[in-house]
Parts: sequence; C-alpha cells; structure tokens
Amino acid sequence: MSDSDVSRAQKKPGRKAKPQNKKRLSTLLWVMVFLVGLTAGGYYYMNSPAGGASEAKIASAAGPAEMTGFDLGEVVVNINGNGRGHYLRVNVAIEYPRDKKLTEEIQKKKPQLLDVIITTLRCKTIDEVGPVGSVDVIRNSLLEEINKNLDCGRVASVYFTDYLFH
Repeated sequence: MSDSDVSRAQKKPGRKAKPQNKKRLSTLLWVMVFLVGLTAGGYYYMNSPAGGASEAKIASAAGPAEMTGFDLGEVVVNINGNGRGHYLRVNVAIEYPRDKKLTEEIQKKKPQLLDVIITTLRCKTIDEVGPVGSVDVIRNSLLEEINKNLDCGRVASVYFTDYLFH
C-alpha cells in the first residue's frame, strides 16, 4: 500500500464516523435538555407548598391588593396603675384593602371601633405601655379587637401617628 492508499483508507472511516459523531452529539444535547428540564421541574416542585400554589402566590399573581386608610383620630385614656395619674395619648389610623362595603362599615362603626380602642388601652398597665417594644404588642391587640367587630372584611394594619405616654 502506498502512502496515498493509506491516507484514503484513513479518510473513509473518518467520513463514516462524522455522522455517528453528529448522532451522538444530538443525543447528548437532547439528554442535557431533558436533565435541565427535570432539574427545573424538581426545583419548582420542591419550592412549592404541598397541594399546589399557596394563597400568597395566588394573591401576588393577581397583583397586590390596593390598600386604603382611615384615620380614627386621637384617643386619650387613663392607664391602669397605682393611681399616679398616668395616661396614654395616641392617634390611631388603620389600613385595609380597598372595598366599598368595608369602608362604609368602618365609617358607620367608628364610634364602636373607638370604644374598642379605649377599652383595650385602658386595660393596659404602665409596664405594658411604657417600654419601647410594647407598641407592637398594643398594635397587635388593637388589630385583633378591631377585626372582631367587623363583618365585611379585615383591617390589615394599625398605625400610631402619635404615641405619648405620661
């Protein structure tokens, strides 16, 4: 065999090998795409709560609820204590999802809501209203009591625009 015959013999198997390499490359590519899809699906499955999408994900998909506020005004109450004349003065505002029925109910029930606020705050002691961290505890108890008195919806947040303890 001459050198040209050897080079021709080497080229022939190489030509047959190219389609095999393309087939292997194509198969490898499909396997990689499948594995990436499988990984993404597993990640989604593991990070979603059991039973499908959670309420928070459903709500966020629909967009955040538009919120509105209502100022309940100033409330001054004597603090339950040892008779030293301590008082608490707060300006209370509430935030809730924009809903015509809920807005009407809050406006109609403003006196009842103020009464709930006064009653809740009057039961607090000096030690419960004085410390810095107590504001969050009071806010949460007011939120719970206000929501007990509403039929058409729920208040999302209670804010103090003024908080004076003396």
